[in-house]
Amino acid sequence: MIAEVPEPRWEILRSVADDDLVFIHARFSPAPGVGHYALADLFRVENCRIVEHWDVVAPPVTDGVNPNPRF
Repeated sequence: MIAEVPEPRWEILRSVADDDLVFIHARFSPAPGVGHYALADLFRVENCRIVEHWDVVAPPVTDGVNPNPRF
């Protein structure tokens, strides 16, 4: 991914931890001037190591009808 996306930018907007689960909501842009992706990552940790990972990725909105902002 680093070779394909040489100038990525992640911005963590929210994080929540509960016992062995950690949730992160982030904004991601693969390059300057490119729309923002919405990311949701859920990790299960064990002994300070990630043992499971799930994610949801929503691409940039191009013609959204929802008047509310994504972030």
